Amino acid sequence: MLSFAGSVFRVLTLALFAVSLLVGLGLGIYNAGQRFLGTYGYWGEDMAASRRRVMGDGWVETIAALRRAIPRDGEYFLVDGGGLRSGGAYFVRYDLAPRRARYLGPLDDLRDPARVASAMPPGPRWVVLTVPGGEPPVFLDREEFLRQLREEALGPR
Repeated sequence: MLSFAGSVFRVLTLALFAVSLLVGLGLGIYNAGQRFLGTYGYWGEDMAASRRRVMGDGWVETIAALRRAIPRDGEYFLVDGGGLRSGGAYFVRYDLAPRRARYLGPLDDLRDPARVASAMPPGPRWVVLTVPGGEPPVFLDREEFLRQLREEALGPR
């Protein structure tokens, strides 16, 4: 009697596994098809148009202005105003490559303007501040950045 119950249980388990596999596979194929068909309207889109669609006009225009302001072999200070998990600093560094970023850290850690000024090595003129929520970065002259930092005009504290 016990062996019959065990074999029935194995058959039911196998049947449930097969049904869940078929349902999952069907949903996976359906979702992949929907995503593929959703990209049809963007077929042949160039990199600039794709960047503008994904990141927005403000982001693309700000990055273009930064690329004009900072020479290809130049460098800039990078401050993460969106928090460590926002990823804005990575996008800015990617978009401004091969320009060298000197990372100052998260904005929340830069509360002492005197310490920040002493930690900033001479050289880079621009400070690029990432903004949370996918907004375009803000770029300031080094002295303007320090002035706003003293006045606590940069971001929430």
